Order: sequence, then C-alpha cells, then structure tokens
Amino acid sequence: AEYTEYHRYLKEVVQALESDPEFREKLEKADEEDVRSGKIAEHLDFVNHNVRSRLDEIKRRELERLRHLATKVRNSNTPSQKSNIQGRSSI
Repeated sequence: AEYTEYHRYLKEVVQALESDPEFREKLEKADEEDVRSGKIAEHLDFVNHNVRSRLDEIKRRELERLRHLATKVRNSNTPSQKSNIQGRSSI
C-alpha cells in the first residue's frame, strides 16, 4: 500500500512539473543521467509560480501522510518491540 501511495505522489509531482511548458521542454531535452543525478532540479527555480505552489501543496500532503503513517507504526508497536528498536539504534 505504501508503494502505491508513494507512486501516486511521484506521478502527481511529474504531472505538475510537466504542466509547465518550459520545464517540460527542458525535461524532454535532458539526458537520462541529468534526471537520475538530480541535475535537472537546477531548473526548478524557474518553474512557473502556480506550478511551484502546486508542488508545495503536493509535498505538504505527502509529508502529512508520512507523519500519520509513522505515528500509526509507532503506536502499533508493543513496548517490547519499541525497546528492541531503541536497543538496535544504539549499536
């Protein structure tokens, strides 16, 4: 389920970025290495303001989803599981 949600998030980000014609053109001209390395992100500063706002909202929703998931996982662990997790992190 988490993979599906994250995939949805990534798809939404790509759709938002591709809605900016100039960024879409840069993305289409970029080679695969520029995309994989993150070099394409240098062009994000020039994305249309409305697209930037949309990206901010998409990110805010994803962070909220992840916080909720982390809280749910933390609350579902039994005390013995919590101590095992804490014990491992100190090694």
